[in-house]
Amino acid sequence: CEVICPYGLDLGEAIQSAREIMVKGKKMPASAFEFAVDDMKQANSDKAFFFRHQPGHEASAYLFFPGCQLGASAPSTVQKTYDYLCRELEGGVAFMQGCCGIMAQWAGQTELFEETKAKLIQAWEALGKPQVITACPSCRKTLEDVFSDKVTDVWTLLLDLPLPALEEALPLTMHDACGARYMEETREAVRTLLAKLGCQVHEPPYTGDRSPCCGYGGLVQFSNADMAKAMTDFCIGDIDETRLTYCMGCRDRFSREGARAVHLLELIFDGKREDRGAPGYSLRQDNREEVRRRMLTELWGEEEEAEKKMKLTYDADLAELLDQRLILEADIRQVIEEALEKSCFIVEKKTGLHIAHKQIGHVTYWVYFEPEGQGWRVRRAYSHRMEIRS
Repeated sequence: CEVICPYGLDLGEAIQSAREIMVKGKKMPASAFEFAVDDMKQANSDKAFFFRHQPGHEASAYLFFPGCQLGASAPSTVQKTYDYLCRELEGGVAFMQGCCGIMAQWAGQTELFEETKAKLIQAWEALGKPQVITACPSCRKTLEDVFSDKVTDVWTLLLDLPLPALEEALPLTMHDACGARYMEETREAVRTLLAKLGCQVHEPPYTGDRSPCCGYGGLVQFSNADMAKAMTDFCIGDIDETRLTYCMGCRDRFSREGARAVHLLELIFDGKREDRGAPGYSLRQDNREEVRRRMLTELWGEEEEAEKKMKLTYDADLAELLDQRLILEADIRQVIEEALEKSCFIVEKKTGLHIAHKQIGHVTYWVYFEPEGQGWRVRRAYSHRMEIRS
C-alpha cells in the first residue's frame, strides 16, 4: 500500500503494530496464528535446525541460510545449491537450516521473535560471524536487522559465478516476491541471471515494487484462507506461462492453485520442475528433518537415525482435507497414541471405527481410525479451536 498510496500510508506496518499490541494486551486469540508459529518452532527444533562449517574447514567466510521453506518444499535443491557454493566460493561456506523468525514477527509475538534472533546470533557467532547468504527475500529482510551489513542474497553472488546450462530455457512470467519490494538490487540480479540463462522473461501488469502478495506474507493463508486464495488467483490469473519466482512461499502458493511455477534455484540446479506439486504441511516438516539427517550423514559423516513414527494411511481426498484444516500427521499420531495408551476412545457401532480426541495447544482434534496392517487407517479428522472441560 505504501508504494502506491499518494499519502504514503503503510497499511502493512499499521496491521503489524496492531497485532503486536493485541498480543501484548492478550486480546489476540492464541489459536489465530498458532499453526504457523508451531511450524516455525519445528524448523528451529533439534529435529530440523543445525549448523556446521563446510566439511574439511574450521572457519567459514560465508554462511548459506536457505530458510525454512526451501528445504521444506525442495530438499534436493538445497543440497545441490550448497554443493555448488562450496565448489565456487573460497574461504569455506558454512550451512545453517532454520527459520529467520518472520513467522513470530508476523504473528505479533515479539518475545518469541527476539528469542529466535538470539538463537541465530549465537549460531552465527559460533561460526565466526561469516557473510550470510540468503535464498529468500523475507529472510534477507529479517536477517539484515540481525546481522546488519553481513547479509547478501544468493542471486547477487551468482552474477559473478559460472552458471550450469539449463535443460531447457523456458518462457517465463516473472513474479517478484513482496519481500523484495524494496530490494531493487535483488530484483535486477534475478532478471540478469535469467537473461544469462537464455530464458525469455515476460513482465506481468503488476511487477517490481508493485508486485502483489501471493497470500503467504503476513500469514494470510493461515488466518484467512479465502482471502489468501483470492490473492493467489489475482497473481496467476490470465497467465498461461510458467511463473518464475525466487520465494518458495510464492512458488508453492501458485502450485497449490494449479499454476505451473518454479523457484529460480530449482530452475538452475534441479531441472525445470515447473509441474512439481507443493508438498503438504506434514511432508514439509518431514522434508526439513530429512535435509538435516541426509546432509549430516553424507557431508559431515554424522549418522542420525530417523525417528520411528506410527504408520498412518489415508486416501488422497483426506490428505487434501487435512491440509485445508491445518491438521498434521503429528497431531493425528498424538491423538491415537494417547487414546490407545489410556484406552480413551469409543467404537462407533455402525462402522467399527475408533473415535478419539485430544487438545493440543489451543486446538482440539478428533480422529476416526481403525487398525490396518502394522499401523492405522485414518478415515476422518477435524478440529475446533476449543477445549473440552469435564
